[in-house]
Amino acid sequence: MATDDVYSIPADNNSTIKITSYISIDSDSDKREIEFITTAGVFTENSKQTLTKTAKDTLSINRLKYLSATVYLKSSNIVSSDVKVTAKTFAYPASVNLAFTEAAAKALKISSNIFGMDNSFESEALLTVNVNSETGFPSSGYEIEFLVLNANTNIPFSNPRFREEKLKLNANGLGSAKFTAGNLLLNGSTFKGDLKIIGRLKNNETITDTLKFNIYNPL
Repeated sequence: MATDDVYSIPADNNSTIKITSYISIDSDSDKREIEFITTAGVFTENSKQTLTKTAKDTLSINRLKYLSATVYLKSSNIVSSDVKVTAKTFAYPASVNLAFTEAAAKALKISSNIFGMDNSFESEALLTVNVNSETGFPSSGYEIEFLVLNANTNIPFSNPRFREEKLKLNANGLGSAKFTAGNLLLNGSTFKGDLKIIGRLKNNETITDTLKFNIYNPL
């Protein structure tokens, strides 16, 4: 098997690596199927961990010719130094060991399905955070948090109310929460005005984004 001398890719649920397996050029025509199996990630051709291809491309190695089949493996977002890809033709397996390396979070974007609502428990906004790495999505383990501030004073509210919180990023770098302003008060009165809602990585205040959100009195 061959990998173009590349044996690691970022664990970003996006990067790919080319893997080629080859057999004797004299192999019988009914014995040219190669089954590829991976312990992590998926093959791009079918988004599964197993893929069968027929060796039909000609490959030259040290002036010898072989029949080959090529697949592309896409990484998951889980860091691992023990990814194994095996190619089997009948009872003859060959394997290559790979690694999915840490893909650090680089940028974050916050969005909302609405940008204003009344100050009641009956209204809510869906806040979504999208986090990217240098090459795709960040590796697993990152979490986000939301802060709600009075936009005029930059003072945070101590008890913003969220539900259906999905603060641990999924494989596509997404986190979310539903927000309601029904309990927000200013000087003992129901708050109305502009909010500053911040989405950021937990324990990393440098990767952050902000949106402005308007709160008005119920009709």
